[in-house]
Amino acid sequence: MVRHGVDAVLMIGPNGPDRLVTEQDVVALLAAGCDPGSTPVPQVTDRLVVPVTAAIDAVAALMLDTGRSHLLVRDVDRRIRGIVSLRDVAAAFLR
Repeated sequence: MVRHGVDAVLMIGPNGPDRLVTEQDVVALLAAGCDPGSTPVPQVTDRLVVPVTAAIDAVAALMLDTGRSHLLVRDVDRRIRGIVSLRDVAAAFLR
């Protein structure tokens, strides 16, 4: 993540994209004293998603409620279509 200058990485499972690993996840892992080299990704990530039709204020509320700065976006067929970040939400409110 540091090498590529990103703060979130989409993980691909057996059925396609399904998890997001963020810098928040890595910091929490280290704070818990876990070894990042041997800790399975599912152990430190969640599957919080928002529907592609979600309103920006609902996305902002979910981010505030969960403390997440990135969420997966899923379409009506339950396929991952992207990632929405706190920056995206802020930009939408500023427009």
